[in-house]
Amino acid sequence: VMAIGVAMIGTGALAWAGLIDPTKTIYTSAKLAWLSAAVGGLMFGFGMVLASGCGSKTLVRIGAGNLKSLVVFVFLGLSAYMTLRGLFGVVRVNTVDTVAVALPVTQDLPSLVAQG
Repeated sequence: VMAIGVAMIGTGALAWAGLIDPTKTIYTSAKLAWLSAAVGGLMFGFGMVLASGCGSKTLVRIGAGNLKSLVVFVFLGLSAYMTLRGLFGVVRVNTVDTVAVALPVTQDLPSLVAQG
């Protein structure tokens, strides 16, 4: 909860100072890539079963000296980067990201509340 609060306050402060524009991120676009989210969620869940837990649990196990968790941590980071910007990113953009719904407003809370 504290990390969420710090992230929200930090993002709000950076946006207020004009250092970032949160409306230009992939998270607040007006395009809802629902198939990409569904496929990604299924793959993430399957990976968490194979890894015996989430990323936080992996960090705790690394601290306890579990070598499997060290391998999981390294591959979790690599695959996340590759899915967003690397080799898998090209495949993702050309396949599942093509199926999307165009929304009338961006996907941030103020825009959605103002629309409704």
